[in-house]
Amino acid sequence: MTPDMIMLTGGTQSALDALARVFLEPGRSSAIEAPTYPGAWAALAATGAQVVDVPVDAQGLDPVALPGQATLLYITPGCQYPTTVTLPFSRQRAVIDWAEQTGAFILEDDYAADLHHTGRPPTVMQGLLPDRVLLLGSFSKSLAPVTRSGFLVAPEAVTRVLAGTRPLTDRVPGVLDALALGDILASGAYSRHLRRARQTLRHRHTVLVDALDSAFPTWQITPARAGLHVYVCLPQDVTAGEVLAHAAGRGSPCLLRVLREGRRRYSWPLVISSHTRSGTEWLAWCKAPGHTRPKKAATRSGLCLPVH
Repeated sequence: MTPDMIMLTGGTQSALDALARVFLEPGRSSAIEAPTYPGAWAALAATGAQVVDVPVDAQGLDPVALPGQATLLYITPGCQYPTTVTLPFSRQRAVIDWAEQTGAFILEDDYAADLHHTGRPPTVMQGLLPDRVLLLGSFSKSLAPVTRSGFLVAPEAVTRVLAGTRPLTDRVPGVLDALALGDILASGAYSRHLRRARQTLRHRHTVLVDALDSAFPTWQITPARAGLHVYVCLPQDVTAGEVLAHAAGRGSPCLLRVLREGRRRYSWPLVISSHTRSGTEWLAWCKAPGHTRPKKAATRSGLCLPVH
């Protein structure tokens, strides 16, 4: 890796938009994980190019289902969004082989790189094939969305093109913001912040998973090793509409986002842990209206806070 391969961006969404504009156009095709981060799908589709869904299973993206030809592939191998699974090395190798055979570029979104609260973070695919894998990173989750700062690691030919095209549509991050971020990184403050944040995230993750297991024993909960959410699959006899309708009708402080029917993403880093269980109890009461209504927490705090 050389300095000319690294570019400061306005965050992952900004980088996705810039890369999609450079690589895609009507008549070309791209591939993306399904389910996936909605913002990535929107950036690819906005170019008029075909977007091919590649199914995700219990191990992540299935390389066997990759299309015969594509210009770009968007993937989150370190912590698949939203299922949180890590793509095994054997599958990473298969994806790399596919890219070499088809000439496709891989957009590797390592959004949870700094938020691995359980175990060591996996190595990035970019190191396996630097000429074809473009690594996207962001400080939006580890610091704050208002920073609008991230980075791109890509072949020098790609960064040179972006250096000429990006200023036409995107002028973030600003110079002062970039200098402030540089000071935070160089001073060691960011590393100290991450050490504290990972401990807090690990604790809140445990509290939320335990609370969900207790309140909803039939729900399939996937513990996460990284990131700011827990992935939950509802049983067949429960629909997303039912849960949301009960919660809304009874004033539950829970805030949920539906990815697709029968699935839910819970976000937890901004929730005070003492209220996490209380919020889960409220949701449980809303789902089962015959139950005794739990006492409302003194401080109103939603159980789930969407990240995106």
